[in-house]
Amino acid sequence: MQVNIHPTPELPQTISLAPELVTGWVVFTGAPSSGISTTLSELARRGFKIGTEPVRTYLESEVARGRSLDEIYSDLHGIQEIHCRENLNMYSSFDPEDLVFLDRGIPDCLGFGSVGGIFTGDLLQHCRRIGYKAIFHLERLPIDWDGIRHWD
Repeated sequence: MQVNIHPTPELPQTISLAPELVTGWVVFTGAPSSGISTTLSELARRGFKIGTEPVRTYLESEVARGRSLDEIYSDLHGIQEIHCRENLNMYSSFDPEDLVFLDRGIPDCLGFGSVGGIFTGDLLQHCRRIGYKAIFHLERLPIDWDGIRHWD
């Protein structure tokens, strides 16, 4: 499979995806306020295994400590590092053969990185290494400003 992306000096226009690890994991992604959390909450209620979005957990903890979103987002590279590292940590707790529904995934790091113009060292390697059962991109709904969402 090949994926076309917006080329940057760090990324080619097309990358080949031949994953080393094929999983039973399903990624839900999309714009803020697209219903990802609502969908995953319902799946959890029905007894499915869920992986939460690590960056949201980080943002909520930092806001609770008194930091502003502007202050937190002033370090996009740091957020990118946390997103990738914490996703990989979470992945290590899942059996690749299990059906797990994920709130975003490592491929989201590519999208986030392209917004901020930052790409961490092993990002492409991780994107190529892990194969998902499916990726669902949910369309944007009217944004719900909940104190954590920073961009629309």
